[in-house]
Amino acid sequence: MTTQCKHETESRLWRAFFLLIFSCLQFSISIPMWKDYLFPVRVVQEVEAKEIQEVEEVKELTIQEYVFEEVKEALGVKEAITVVSFIGGCENPKWNPDLVIKEPNGSLSYGIFMINSIHKDISNADKLDYKKATAWSIEKRKRDGSWLAWSCYKK
Repeated sequence: MTTQCKHETESRLWRAFFLLIFSCLQFSISIPMWKDYLFPVRVVQEVEAKEIQEVEEVKELTIQEYVFEEVKEALGVKEAITVVSFIGGCENPKWNPDLVIKEPNGSLSYGIFMINSIHKDISNADKLDYKKATAWSIEKRKRDGSWLAWSCYKK
């Protein structure tokens, strides 16, 4: 290979190299223009992802938390503390919503609140549903003016 051929080959390589560099620079300069078009899409995607994450973070309350919050909303904090104390302390210490016990008088008591079978204005299935039993118990407390219908409240 002659010196002139070598020089032409090197020259072509340098030109190719500079064209490559120039193309890259031109591309990087045009990215900000593309960003204006792509940015709103990315923002929408980020907002949707954040909303999905927030929805996933909403957790189901425990039975104790649910009862406390419902009673607190209906009757106040003091009443909520009272209810959680007598349920957890005596009526249903394990907070078992499926608990059914036979009372000494032969009747049955059901669920979190141990609602007795003498109460016919709520079905046995609803007595075992802690949300429905909570609503029923709150209404009973409002009608009666106290929690005295529950034996553990008296203790």
